[in-house]
Parts: sequence; C-alpha cells; structure tokens
Amino acid sequence: MRGEKMILVGVDGSRSALEAVSWAVREARLRRTGLRVVHVMPAWPLEAAGDGP
Repeated sequence: MRGEKMILVGVDGSRSALEAVSWAVREARLRRTGLRVVHVMPAWPLEAAGDGP
C-alpha cells in the first residue's frame, strides 16, 4: 500500500474512540480510500519466574 492514501484511527475501547472509528469508516467510504484501525492498550508489566536477583 505504499503511496496509497489511507485513514488511520486508533481505538482503545472507549466511547470516544468507538465514535472516532465510526467517523473514520464513513470518511473512508466517502473518499474511497483504505482504513486502518489500530487497537491500543496499556503496557503489561513483564514478569517471569526466576527474574531478578
């Protein structure tokens, strides 16, 4: 998809993010372009047995 215009929207599950996805879908259809939805979430702490001193 190099060089192709695309709409990018991030979503985290919040109401405002879901509204942004709805807007982005309508806009992509209107413009006849691609849409990429990126889901974001907080980082999880990495813990593994045996790590540490």
